[in-house]
Amino acid sequence: MKQVRGTVEEDITAYGEKRSHMGFDPSDPASTPDLVDYYGRALDAYETAKAKSAAARRPENVRAVSEALEEGRFTLACSTPDARASRFPSGVRHASSTRGTARRPSP
Repeated sequence: MKQVRGTVEEDITAYGEKRSHMGFDPSDPASTPDLVDYYGRALDAYETAKAKSAAARRPENVRAVSEALEEGRFTLACSTPDARASRFPSGVRHASSTRGTARRPSP
């Protein structure tokens, strides 16, 4: 579990660094409510991944960490400069239509 935890912690750290270096400013007048919502979800995913990692006791518990990071990466992509120009990733619905539901379109 020690080796798995080390790898997971590296993944969480890399995600956190990417998130903090992307330069998104929710208070920027160009930041729409949808973009702010997606960025907030990305922050929540980071915190969830950290909490799930701390609670993991067996390697199979790490899946929840990976899922949180995957969700975070997706929502982070929705608050990139391209998304700010209203070019959301293919198939993404605006946050107002996805609140409380799965955030990705069905295949």
